[in-house]
Amino acid sequence: MLLNNFMKNWLRNRERAGKLTGVKMNGELKTKSFSLKTVVIVWVLGMCMVNASLVHATRDERELGAAEGYPIGNRSTFHQPKYTVGSYSHACQVYSSRPVPRGGEVFPLKRAEKEPGITYRYDGKTYTLDNYLDHQRITGLLIIKENTVLVERYQYGRTDTHRFISLSMAKTSIGMLVGIALAEGKIASLDDTAEKYVPLLSQTPYGAVTVRQLLQMSSGVKFIGNYDGNDDVARLWRLTPAGLGKGGAESMLSFSDLLREWEFGDVPPLSVSEA
Repeated sequence: MLLNNFMKNWLRNRERAGKLTGVKMNGELKTKSFSLKTVVIVWVLGMCMVNASLVHATRDERELGAAEGYPIGNRSTFHQPKYTVGSYSHACQVYSSRPVPRGGEVFPLKRAEKEPGITYRYDGKTYTLDNYLDHQRITGLLIIKENTVLVERYQYGRTDTHRFISLSMAKTSIGMLVGIALAEGKIASLDDTAEKYVPLLSQTPYGAVTVRQLLQMSSGVKFIGNYDGNDDVARLWRLTPAGLGKGGAESMLSFSDLLREWEFGDVPPLSVSEA
């Protein structure tokens, strides 16, 4: 549900901008109509640097620390270009972490015998996955359709053994966990307010928002995410993974000053705080 809405909103915004016109897989045009049974999951692992859309991967390896084996930074240098490849694939060595054991049964993924021919159009031109990877600072790209891995690529010395920072993949995981909680009766309704289950949120603008609206990222709360190091995203980062706050719902108390700029259910720019 969450992934479905995220992809729909993203595609809608790109189409409004007149940029993305469609994605073709083996010649078939894929647009913004998705169903949960056939959704194509695209996970960009590790990083896609800000202002790096026109940088050719092979030309910027030196800047990203290739000559030094992509060194791992510390909390002060984590986001510096020289350390990003190493840091983003070894975040558990930089920030506090704990292992989460898997369940007893493993769900196997199949692998396509041949990578499908995937193209997309941007600014009136047609590009392939090779073009995309050549012009983006992407450490890994994974495309899964239903239970089959269609594409799995890596760059910058990364492999499938690295533990990539997941970032917004957490939104998809949360969406699935909420679905399980709903099925088990631990959440009575998606239309209940968040403060019913997390009373502490009543002290924030998010308390009166429904679980459904949070899943759809439509709380209406103005959360600034321009990634300049001084925005709400940076503040949330310092309070959660950086360990300068208590984490969890208590971190959101620092955002009690945020205002509601849109009505409930409206779709403002995607906010990383919703999940």
